[in-house]
Amino acid sequence: MCAPTFLWVTAMVVRPPALVVVSSPSRCRSAAPVSSAAVLSREEEAKAAWLAKQDVPLWGPAARSSSAAPRRALGRVHDSAASYLYSTMLTPEPKVRYDAAVVCETRDWKAIEEAAIARQAYHSSEPTQAKLFDTVRSARWSWGGIWNGWRGVHVVVSVDWEGSRFNAEDLAAFSQFRDDFPNVRLTHFLNAAYYTKLAPDDVRGAVNATDQIRTVLRDGDQIGLHVHADAHLLRAAGVAPKKFPSWNNLPDETGHSVPLSAFSEEEVRRIVAWSCRTLERQGFTRPTAFRAGGWHAGGNVMNALAAEGFAVDSSEVPTDWLPRHFGEVPDLWPDATRVSQPYHLQDGLVEVPDNGCLADYVTADQMVDTFKAVVQSGQREAKPVVLSLGFHQETAAKFLPRLRNALLEIELRAAMQRIPLSYDRLQDVAPV
Repeated sequence: MCAPTFLWVTAMVVRPPALVVVSSPSRCRSAAPVSSAAVLSREEEAKAAWLAKQDVPLWGPAARSSSAAPRRALGRVHDSAASYLYSTMLTPEPKVRYDAAVVCETRDWKAIEEAAIARQAYHSSEPTQAKLFDTVRSARWSWGGIWNGWRGVHVVVSVDWEGSRFNAEDLAAFSQFRDDFPNVRLTHFLNAAYYTKLAPDDVRGAVNATDQIRTVLRDGDQIGLHVHADAHLLRAAGVAPKKFPSWNNLPDETGHSVPLSAFSEEEVRRIVAWSCRTLERQGFTRPTAFRAGGWHAGGNVMNALAAEGFAVDSSEVPTDWLPRHFGEVPDLWPDATRVSQPYHLQDGLVEVPDNGCLADYVTADQMVDTFKAVVQSGQREAKPVVLSLGFHQETAAKFLPRLRNALLEIELRAAMQRIPLSYDRLQDVAPV
């Protein structure tokens, strides 16, 4: 009795596994785009876990599958759910097998993701979430190209420089954002008021201001112009300052909340021309894109911009995001919505609406909601769409985390739903 039992047990121990691990997915002919996010913070981990529970379809109907990677038939279109992908990423099975030949033959990036996750889990006894994310990020995000006749979403991220101050905490948060999202090219709306706050002969102060700005500029960024009617800026440009009207509905001694629409076309031209010359003297490229302070740009501003050779304006904004009775914005932009898209104005000027507003006024969830609305609009009309988001330099430490969280979720949703996604400058999305 003992001998047969011993032989039977031995046979079970040496029996070969049913699945064989084949060559690594790294032998595929081309690499996928690299993610913009480098490390998962605790908040990002929670966001990924939340998305995992939403069960959003990736390809076709969502298939609630187990945590073990299924066998795949060659050339077959695979169905999966976000719950499978992210539960695998967050809590991988210790020994998941994969078939790299299938990955290379079908060019199925979804399968590449799963293979990378499985490979990491197979070769690591205690894989960490950060390692897994780093492993699979080369096969996720930025799908690019055309999908079902639709060219996807162009995300424009802009920065309004208010011309008031430089704070080490804000610049540090700004710099960290650049490091975490290196592929996000920014459109900077610079303000010449940083220089008019100084004494005319304060060369050292002007150099310091320029140096502060350049700490967060990167190759490929676009330089635009941002103007508030600050009294010291207007005096330097030869225009008499005003205290009223203001979008705060109170007299403003500084002029910062006085709308440019309160000035004549000729006065606006002087302000804009002087500001451009000042930025050029400091070594910046002459701006060709503009955003008015408080989004207050009426016909006089548009005429002045066209006369000064500007190509793009981005002052249109939906009133959904702003406080009630925010100056003249409802009258200036009565048709603005969160899905408004670029269009032509007079004399070749193009309006690119700031449809997602700035992080000071909207939460991360509201930015994501705008992304979803813009996606639905683009899919319905089968044409590329633009989503404009941004923040202020002066409040980066406080509000930039909102934008960071929003971009993370937008990238996750784009990857899960295979939405073509790219980060572009204002000049890239203005129609010719």
